[in-house]
Amino acid sequence: FSADRSNEIQYILMHSEITHVYIDMSSVKNDWLDFLKQLRQTEGGSKYKIMVTSDRQDKEYIKELLMLGIVGFLPTTLDAERTYLKILKIFKTTDELNQNRKHFRVSVPGENPIKVNFRIPNTDKFITGKLTDLSIVAVAFRLDNPVDCEEIAVGNILDKVQLKINNKLALVNLRILKSGAITVGHIVETSENTMNLISQFIYHEMVKKVNGTHISQRVKA
Repeated sequence: FSADRSNEIQYILMHSEITHVYIDMSSVKNDWLDFLKQLRQTEGGSKYKIMVTSDRQDKEYIKELLMLGIVGFLPTTLDAERTYLKILKIFKTTDELNQNRKHFRVSVPGENPIKVNFRIPNTDKFITGKLTDLSIVAVAFRLDNPVDCEEIAVGNILDKVQLKINNKLALVNLRILKSGAITVGHIVETSENTMNLISQFIYHEMVKKVNGTHISQRVKA
């Protein structure tokens, strides 16, 4: 591609057979993060499955990539053959995903659980559980006591829901999308620090996925 953003984006949009775009974000010739933002903002640009490789791993950068809906992250340390095999795996995995998915989400492994704790509005009752799925826009959690789902109605706003991510406390406000033994909530408000913790967790699980862990499809965000 040339360095002209409009030409690059137009090339992609004009070739309907293109479904996946692979970008080496470490390239010093072009600002590929800017290109990715422009592609996503272009009509029809949200449909592409973006894979990236980068030697950057700082929180803000990772968060930006996740917000832009990338489907795969490849370490720069891989040789050509391993990179090719990982790309094939991502192709196979993403082809099985819901086509309407906009944000990367991961299942929360049992060996690294995220506990959830919150108070039912206008009561003194606290409910506990563990996350099963996590994205930057939604969570799904399994209640420790399934009967507690009777206290949670679809549409309810839960303030200051506590998530313990890697032994650090994170607070989110949730709007309940689905109530049950496994409850789903949309993140309507959170702090910058909490978003960093979520982004870091998703990033590390994303790297695991590239090395063989399958992405979750349970949260509809």
